[in-house]
Amino acid sequence: MTITPGTGLVINVSYDSSVTSAPSGFRTAVVAAVLHLESLFTNKITLNISVGYGTIADVPISSGALAQSRSSGVTVPYAQLAAVMPGLPASDPTGNGLFYISNAEARVLGLAGTGVALDGSVGLSSALNFTYDPNNRAVTGQYDAIGALEHEITEVMGRTSELGVATVRRQPLYTPLDLYRYSGVGTRILTNGVAYFSTDGVTMQTKFNNPANGADGGDWDTSVQGDAFGDSYSGQLAQITPADLAVMSAIGWSTSAGGGPGAGLYANYAPTGGAAQTVTCDNLADAILARSLIAGLPGTGVVQVSSAGQYVIAGGNSALVSSAPARVTVSGGANAGQRVISGAGGLAFNAGSGTGTVVAAGGNNLISVYPGAGAQNITTGDGDDTISALSGANTISAGLGRNLILVQGGNNIVNSAGNDLISAPDGNPTINALLSAPTIFLGSGNAQINNSHGNPTVVVGSAAATIASGGMGQLWMQAGGGYVYSTYADTVIAGSGAVTVNAATGNDFVFAGSGPLNFSGGTGASTVLGAANGRANLSGGTIPLGSSGTVIAIAYGTTTFHPQGGSATIAAFGGSVTVTAGQGSGVYLGGPAGNNLMMGGLGASHATMIGGGDGDQLNARAMGGDVMQAGPGAATLSALGSWGANKFYGGPGRNLMLLGTGNDQVLTGTGAATIVGGNLGAPEGSGRGLIAFVNGNHPDVQIQSFGSGQNFISLVGFAAGEVTRALSSATTAGGSQNLLLSDGTKIQFLGITGLTSSNFL
Repeated sequence: MTITPGTGLVINVSYDSSVTSAPSGFRTAVVAAVLHLESLFTNKITLNISVGYGTIADVPISSGALAQSRSSGVTVPYAQLAAVMPGLPASDPTGNGLFYISNAEARVLGLAGTGVALDGSVGLSSALNFTYDPNNRAVTGQYDAIGALEHEITEVMGRTSELGVATVRRQPLYTPLDLYRYSGVGTRILTNGVAYFSTDGVTMQTKFNNPANGADGGDWDTSVQGDAFGDSYSGQLAQITPADLAVMSAIGWSTSAGGGPGAGLYANYAPTGGAAQTVTCDNLADAILARSLIAGLPGTGVVQVSSAGQYVIAGGNSALVSSAPARVTVSGGANAGQRVISGAGGLAFNAGSGTGTVVAAGGNNLISVYPGAGAQNITTGDGDDTISALSGANTISAGLGRNLILVQGGNNIVNSAGNDLISAPDGNPTINALLSAPTIFLGSGNAQINNSHGNPTVVVGSAAATIASGGMGQLWMQAGGGYVYSTYADTVIAGSGAVTVNAATGNDFVFAGSGPLNFSGGTGASTVLGAANGRANLSGGTIPLGSSGTVIAIAYGTTTFHPQGGSATIAAFGGSVTVTAGQGSGVYLGGPAGNNLMMGGLGASHATMIGGGDGDQLNARAMGGDVMQAGPGAATLSALGSWGANKFYGGPGRNLMLLGTGNDQVLTGTGAATIVGGNLGAPEGSGRGLIAFVNGNHPDVQIQSFGSGQNFISLVGFAAGEVTRALSSATTAGGSQNLLLSDGTKIQFLGITGLTSSNFL
């Protein structure tokens, strides 16, 4: 099979026997990848490859691999390579290496290939889920087959790396691409390690993968997503980028922008006994789809249109093909399975009662599906289209223009590739925002929004919506509320409805509304801000963090947090807060309503807990050591069960401080305090406790279980001789010694007598 949309590269494809068991869209994806590559490279060579499904060259693909490639090629010394690649240094950077060059690249460079009939083989895994649709390459739970195929075919074209790991005749083996790896300005790196693509050694461009971490050195680093030359990710479009073309250009390939009208993006219709037509399309995907539909047209019953006017698909016809240079108006018929294909002139289409497929591959189109019409599968080019689907279950795939799309009633699907304005006042639509920035208004239906890498603005209506976002969306949840699953950097503005946000890997900014908020943090860094007017109601809301993420939460209502990992900053400026930390560290500020309950993290984590009102309970649990600061009211600060070095700070209210078995430190405040337990006399305690009193605070403090020689008192800011004076005036009553400091501080050592200066630091 040879497909040549341009006049340069030709790719001949043969299919392995394994392809007989491939899904129906598999060959469509192969054709799409081939056409795209042919449109991008102008070198006049022919590339012969075999393609397998679950196999490569009839050998099963490695377990866990998404796709694989193999190529045949030649090895040449550096001098021979430098002679055909201008710009390389005169001396060999590798010292004494050989260079592997694939047959395809060798022909581009003018070197002799091996003369084999097959230049290479590629294969896709049969164990993973792929989307094969050229018009819908970002599908949740599926990998982009076209991007994966382009990844492997370009490896056959020479985009590989060796880095001297293999040897030929005891000489280390490299590839031309290895010569464009730099760790910094002027520093080539010809081994594993951090490296960047650079053609001049000065400008560091995209980061290469480090083979020490696995995968290929000729691929991009895992931080580069959405790129055909990087790792593939489920649910993401993997497209060829300008950086990819720069790599191919560096190793010898000539590239062109391609992709526009007139660049081979066409579909031909030449019926027997009829006039030949050429439908010009805006983009490659639409050209492929138009060709596919035309290939399936019957020999009769097709309306052929070559000039502007009004046309009807009558009862005896099943399709219409328009190559008119201006917009045509078409009324659909009653037959099921109608096909309408138009090009750059544009289309005004009114659907009839029959179902059908409409491909308006060019121009600015006006498409209407009124009540009573059959369901339509609608695809438009890159113009500014207006599409109204007022009944049925329609599928709309709009191009890169700024489109106006109205879907009402039914279960409609919208694939938005442009900066569209989409309105769905009712029904249960599914709207997929690809790489664009559409504005989406929802209504009373239960909508599903899938955002691959776009920047949509979504305004939820009166019903709950489900939003899965991998881009930078602005999501207004309004009265309907709903569920948000974020993997990138969304802004979520909650309203009066209940909202659940799962930040997953996202770096989100969430504004709480007057309705309940349930926020689950992940591995990203998110900020949660309560309503500034204090009307936020986060009662019952839970904020569990992921294992490595961070969250900053500013709350104004009664709020519950369950951080499980990462780090968190929780500040409550209204109501009260409950925090039960897991393995994460954090800073937690209680609300002024009091009755704040804070449980520090476990393990080696660190928490800083600050009370906010009366009746607070602050609890240290970690071996890493926590900080507890009492608020303005009565509070309990406890380190029972903790063996970390915790710090206690008293406040103006009455405080109960329960120490642990570590090296706890206490700084008393101005309020009365009772200090109990822990290593203070506990037989299992191995730490040294320190209790400090600051001159001028004058609290009334009772200390229980004070261990002489193990625990100590520190007087801060008092005059010299204060310890001697206090001990000399101490009193004993009921087996307890009482000290009165010069600032009025009262200290009772319950059950302890005979204190000496050795008990003071």
